[in-house]
Amino acid sequence: MLREVFSLIARDEARHAALACRFVGWAFARDRELTGRVVRALLARELAEQRVAPAALTPDSSGLA
Repeated sequence: MLREVFSLIARDEARHAALACRFVGWAFARDRELTGRVVRALLARELAEQRVAPAALTPDSSGLA
């Protein structure tokens, strides 16, 4: 039972993430400069709330490079 609940939650969260990615892609297509500023501001705020220094996220450590 618990496994099914967590599986449902995981699928739902995956759909939310996919929608967010599509939205950011759409926004970048509309106004790349403004969207970039907004995304950077939101990321900086989230990192500050989590107390993560932006310098700690290098391409090597983030897995994004």
